[in-house]
Amino acid sequence: MVNLDDMIFEVSSEVRLNILGMLKSSPETVTGISKELDISMTEASRHVNRLAQVGLIQKQSEGDYLITILGKTVLAQLGPLEFITRHTEYFASHDATGIPSQFLNRVHELYGATPTYTSRANIMKTVEKLGKSIAEAREHYECIFDESAMELVLYADPDPEREDRVKSKVSMGLRCRILLPDTVDYDRIHPEAMKEFTALHRYENFEFRLLEEVPVFLQMNEKQVSLLAFPDKNKSIDYLGFEATDEHSMKWCQSLFDYYWELSKPFLSNQ
Repeated sequence: MVNLDDMIFEVSSEVRLNILGMLKSSPETVTGISKELDISMTEASRHVNRLAQVGLIQKQSEGDYLITILGKTVLAQLGPLEFITRHTEYFASHDATGIPSQFLNRVHELYGATPTYTSRANIMKTVEKLGKSIAEAREHYECIFDESAMELVLYADPDPEREDRVKSKVSMGLRCRILLPDTVDYDRIHPEAMKEFTALHRYENFEFRLLEEVPVFLQMNEKQVSLLAFPDKNKSIDYLGFEATDEHSMKWCQSLFDYYWELSKPFLSNQ
């Protein structure tokens, strides 16, 4: 039986990780590994033997090596850690542990996402992104708002031009789903804005809903994730995070939104 310390030690080598990655695709001989990784035969043999000793790979009768089921399993578990490590600067100051483990354990599916945390962000730019994301949407638009975003969207004075754009989109079939913190202060919503929100809810493809805890900011349409952001050290959203257009990131974000949508409750009492 291999203990955790030994397993972590064996997969802490970049060379051994590269070998596991190679063998995940197809079996290979020590000679082939040596050539592919540009290392000596002696070094290749040493690393292969270490991986075999802990059961991550095994030698076949033909003389080549293949990754074992255990090896595939361990390699899969390293994916989230590799993603977090690649973005240490971000995750050192932003907390992703508020999302369910089934998503955190698949966070490496965001590997195609582009960091936006390398430049400063502000709420006004986020609101601009919101408008652009809705404007470019053709099939669906989803967003999980935080408290600060509600200040400029839900509690702001009515914007007839923006409301007309949204209503036009919705009337043409755009599915629009927005999650808000359940701390909504209905008394702060302008009466005319509330009237518009109520009118929009008459369309089956438009709905606000409330969420008890908001551990992430997410804004997306069918074309792109325009912002995925986790809370900072103060448990606030600073609108720094990631954007994405790749299939894997889009599916991960859509699944996360759908998960929270199922947990939400109505925004209007008559829903």
